[in-house]
Amino acid sequence: ALTPAGLTLEPGKAVGLELLNLYIERGYGAAQGDAERKFVLPFPSSRIPVPLLGYIDLAVPSERTFRDFKTTGSDYWNAVKVALEPAVAVYGWAYQRLYRHRAERARWLIFNHANVTLDVYDTVPSPDAFRLFEKIAEGVWYGIVHEQWTGCGSCRELCKPPVPRPANGPTVTWEEDAS
Repeated sequence: ALTPAGLTLEPGKAVGLELLNLYIERGYGAAQGDAERKFVLPFPSSRIPVPLLGYIDLAVPSERTFRDFKTTGSDYWNAVKVALEPAVAVYGWAYQRLYRHRAERARWLIFNHANVTLDVYDTVPSPDAFRLFEKIAEGVWYGIVHEQWTGCGSCRELCKPPVPRPANGPTVTWEEDAS
């Protein structure tokens, strides 16, 4: 087990050590692989002329798997959210290109510092899910190129559709405080 080597630790560091100990005690620490495996790969679609860049937290080719590590203070993650996470499809596609075989499993390890737990969710990367991701990326690229980006629809605050602004002065949207 990891122990503080005579150092005074703040509660955050102590919790971090407890979480790492959970990881080791469950046998996850023995995996040998490529940490922070960077990829810069062209999309299969010729409609997207920019590469897809990312990092797989830990690729473990000997187990035909990859891992993603998340740190949270809430109960946001569950098996359904992991299965629907676009990164599962993207990393699965990239993994296959990098290692020349499909990943049989994607493992999401969720370190919860609020209740000091380690939740583990396994799912299988889907080529169909990557194709859906690619189709969405085609639409985003088209919107960027044609200056028609109206937002992704998943949030309301970050990518709101643009507010028309007349050429003769500023405008105020109904959501803004006009006082």
